[in-house]
Amino acid sequence: MDTEDGIYHIKNMRKTFGVRRIPKSLFSRCQLDSSIRKTFGKNIDWRTVCGTEDKCWECSLRWTLHVEDLVIPRSKSTAILGRSGAGKTTLLNILGLLDTPDDDTEQFKINIGRKGKKSKWLEYRGRRLRDEDGRATSMDVVRRNNLGFIFQAGNLTANLTAKENAKLPLGLAGSVAQNRVEELLEKLEVRQERHAALPRHLCGGEYQRIAVARALAHNPQVVFADEPTGNLDIDTGNKVMEVLTSWRKAANGTLMLITHNPQHALEYCDHLVVMSNGRVVFQGSSAGQTEGGLLSMY
Repeated sequence: MDTEDGIYHIKNMRKTFGVRRIPKSLFSRCQLDSSIRKTFGKNIDWRTVCGTEDKCWECSLRWTLHVEDLVIPRSKSTAILGRSGAGKTTLLNILGLLDTPDDDTEQFKINIGRKGKKSKWLEYRGRRLRDEDGRATSMDVVRRNNLGFIFQAGNLTANLTAKENAKLPLGLAGSVAQNRVEELLEKLEVRQERHAALPRHLCGGEYQRIAVARALAHNPQVVFADEPTGNLDIDTGNKVMEVLTSWRKAANGTLMLITHNPQHALEYCDHLVVMSNGRVVFQGSSAGQTEGGLLSMY
């Protein structure tokens, strides 16, 4: 891929999590490979903290996400696949500026601006996001104006109605384009009488469709979707994917989708990223790929 067409350029990005103490009962030196690595995966850095070499009574595990080289194409749909615990949501949170990579990350750059329009590069330097002139940029402002999120659990605001939740990004951005929310709710087949319902009175499918409408309401440049169809039936899930695809094409936007459904990845996405044990093991076009081939990668 031509890196000039990428919206994200990443090299040697790490995210190291806190040390986890493991009960003494799990450990002896001979158990490490069989028990611990089978439980926690291959991306474990362990060290003995008891001070002896013959027997390990207590160890610490440090789980690391390490992305060596990754380019996310602009104005395309990218599916991120992998087993549970592979690091997909962590990667998505970092790309969406909800989390930060470690300070020793070699490169993390995001291009703000749609293809064919004026844009600018932002880059992490330490824990601060800075523009090409070195000026610090507010991650809150970038998220509010440019990014949309569909969380795995929906995360609707409990004391707002369904329609008020969908309109929330417009209010934060100071927009008055309320008709867009009505259109989105209609496309997502949320009935008019449900617009005034509180989240606790919505069924699972309605709840998730409101979360989708909220992510698209302010017409962001990039939408991050963490298993948006996981709680939906097949027909509703396909409808959600069609709405997301329609938005991407109309807005010339970028969609990043975590899914456990290879069929959705191949049918709706142009680009694939496959993860295993905190590493990217494949990235490339979805053309020519098969469901069986994808599953065999992880």
